[in-house]
Amino acid sequence: MAMSIRVRRGGRPVGGLVVGGALAGLIAAGGITGWGGIQEHFAAAHFGHTAGAIVGAWRATFLDWRLWALIATIAVLERRYPARPGAGLFTVGAAQDALYFVLFFVFQLTIVRAYFLLLAPAADLLPHANLERTLGATGALIVAFVAGDFLNWGSHLVRHRVPAFWRVHEVHHSQRSLNAFAGMRLHFAEAMISSTIVLVPTALLGISAGGATVLVAIVIFANYVVHSNIRTNLGPARHLFVTPQSHRVHHSIEPEHRDTNFGGVLVVWDRLFGTQVRDLDVYPDTGVMNEQFPYEQSARPTMLAKTYARQIVYPFRGLTSRLGHYVSAVPSRRCSRRRSSR
Repeated sequence: MAMSIRVRRGGRPVGGLVVGGALAGLIAAGGITGWGGIQEHFAAAHFGHTAGAIVGAWRATFLDWRLWALIATIAVLERRYPARPGAGLFTVGAAQDALYFVLFFVFQLTIVRAYFLLLAPAADLLPHANLERTLGATGALIVAFVAGDFLNWGSHLVRHRVPAFWRVHEVHHSQRSLNAFAGMRLHFAEAMISSTIVLVPTALLGISAGGATVLVAIVIFANYVVHSNIRTNLGPARHLFVTPQSHRVHHSIEPEHRDTNFGGVLVVWDRLFGTQVRDLDVYPDTGVMNEQFPYEQSARPTMLAKTYARQIVYPFRGLTSRLGHYVSAVPSRRCSRRRSSR
């Protein structure tokens, strides 16, 4: 039986200070040089053809020093303050997540992009706001951030409560060795679900491209940090922000942690709606309790590719089997009704 890893209350408080200081310094460095690389990642969607968009996105991402400075910082902190010894960036699970990371733009700029093009005409029919004209650039950015974070919380809750959506989201939760790249373990269908609920309404607020870039940078930065294998709840900051500890609880296999801690960046929504776990010192094992799930077993490139394909297909296998069961049940129901009418 899997055992939870706990630390005593007040143990190693310096960990929170070191983590907070290191991440704050990295944010400042990124701010000084500009987070333009983030904007390039998404501007790649406007390149002339799909292949160029994918290559451009890869170049803008993999050559961005800020990304690798963040990953290196997390790697050092994971080694010094591991939530789970032996887990983190140097595991088979992390290798599988790295493949998700590399292939993210392939799906994002093909299937997800086509989906957005289908949504665009409907979105154009909806009323648009212009918050920057009403509140100014800073005020509009704050409102859009809070609104987007709330929508992300709601989207996350829906992906847990709706069985078909959970089947897709289960791919993300399958990671048993949390690491910085675990946030990239996303099924392309999940990107379509969450983007519909979060990005489309946020876009209707009328935020400029520069403002949207800042919002995306915040979410991406937080995504890497909260999925890391760092034993910290960030001290006083835990009362405002999602932490590696609180998000680990969200990924927990323990029954008492099921469907909790849905927050993306802010913890206020979980507090307001009663979905927050108040134990801030528990570091449980993670994953999904599903023996049918195709977990990664080897870091060999061929095995990672095969496992990736199985994990992408996995949600559809469940949905098609359920649909087939429903379709086969319809004739039997009709026959029973005919018999009863006689």
